[in-house]
Amino acid sequence: AALKVLGPQAKITVVELVPAIVAWARGPMAELTGDSLGDPRVTIVEGDVVKAIKAARESCDAILLDVDNGPEGLTRKSNNALYDLSGLHASLAALRPGGVLAVWSSFPHPSFTALLRKAGFKTEEIPIRAAGPRGGARHVIWLATKPHATAATTSKPAASKSAGKSTARQAPGQPSATRKPVAAKKKP
Repeated sequence: AALKVLGPQAKITVVELVPAIVAWARGPMAELTGDSLGDPRVTIVEGDVVKAIKAARESCDAILLDVDNGPEGLTRKSNNALYDLSGLHASLAALRPGGVLAVWSSFPHPSFTALLRKAGFKTEEIPIRAAGPRGGARHVIWLATKPHATAATTSKPAASKSAGKSTARQAPGQPSATRKPVAAKKKP
């Protein structure tokens, strides 16, 4: 779905720990995903999503985590590194200003909302229901946004000494051809 709304300059990186899942997505499941893994804008990285996030310094517009059933290392204890304060700081550092960390959970987790805020994110907790004849199970998606730099934290450009000269700067949040969302899946 993301590929349909993103432009030709978009880059999507999917990080998957289990090579068999990548092979399955490229093979028997390719038709169900619209062969999205064959799209030249998509890069597949077989590896640890924690390492990928730590390496992505201010290069991501979005990080989507659908790794465990919630913000705990359920499938693998090492996944706790995604959801603790250090891991959230790494995600914050990987995002550009205005970028979003989205975390899916099968259950509410009030202390995780507080931890996202403590890490520096503007946080929205969205309750949703899975599709089904009776509404389905209740889930939660956290949308944690990295704030834009404020005037108090940003140095101002030096004033021009010559009359009539001005400095043109890209407005915060303007699209860039090099922005790169990271979609992360890391299940055993």
